[in-house]
Amino acid sequence: MRKIVVLSFIASSVLFAQSDLKLSYVVTDYDNSKTKIDGTSYEVGLSHDFGIGVLGFGYEDSAVDRIGTNPTLEVQKVNLNYSHKLSKELGAKVSYLKIDDNIAPTDDGKVYGFGVGYAIAEGFALTTDLYKSDYKQFNVSQVDITLAKNFMMGDIKSKAIVGVKKIDIDGDKYNAYTFKDKDYTTSLVALSTNYNGYTANIGTMFGKRLFAVLENGAKVQHHAVEQDKTYFVGFGKKIGSFDVMAKYSYQNGIELPENRKDVDTKTSSVTLTYKF
Repeated sequence: MRKIVVLSFIASSVLFAQSDLKLSYVVTDYDNSKTKIDGTSYEVGLSHDFGIGVLGFGYEDSAVDRIGTNPTLEVQKVNLNYSHKLSKELGAKVSYLKIDDNIAPTDDGKVYGFGVGYAIAEGFALTTDLYKSDYKQFNVSQVDITLAKNFMMGDIKSKAIVGVKKIDIDGDKYNAYTFKDKDYTTSLVALSTNYNGYTANIGTMFGKRLFAVLENGAKVQHHAVEQDKTYFVGFGKKIGSFDVMAKYSYQNGIELPENRKDVDTKTSSVTLTYKF
């Protein structure tokens, strides 16, 4: 699989002039987890704007240290996505994500996504996304509805986002664990700003979620951890052809198979984006 990733990345680099190349380093710390201690991730992404559409590719390689003699958790994810402008007001997008996990029963899982967005009024955009996660023991259906508003505060460009995720699990088992809840609803509130080359964002997700697809199909939480409280903040600066972004997020949840409550997941990342 890694050979395919490298060849795809090289081919994309050759074909896509004036693309965005994104490199990220991520550190995650777990508190009160049954087996997880801490982990690191390396992410690479490449996207190109054709004017009428944007094609993107991403690869993530993660390793998590675990307690005692448990083996290191190793995860690789590949995602592809394409968005297309159908008209001035209407757009559509598709996405695909593949999971390789050396421990979880969601190994070899695949996530398919489709969405439509519509500019409903001046500065307002409504988006509906559908995701289907295909795992060996069960499937997950997810519907996202998001409303975004662009506005100006003096010279500051801003965007406010509110949204809701509806998640339904089709199946009974995650290895030996039997699902007690199969329906989840999560809400999102976020604000991003841009001023004179500086960017900042802040947001929260509230309401329980399980196996959630995030970031327009580029991320998925494929372990059986029922997340609840979530907060995130980011700050960045444009430096010539580079964008530098630092982010921090906090999540609190329950490791369901282990019945381990009050598990904190704290994630810090630095992302460098080069436009060429």
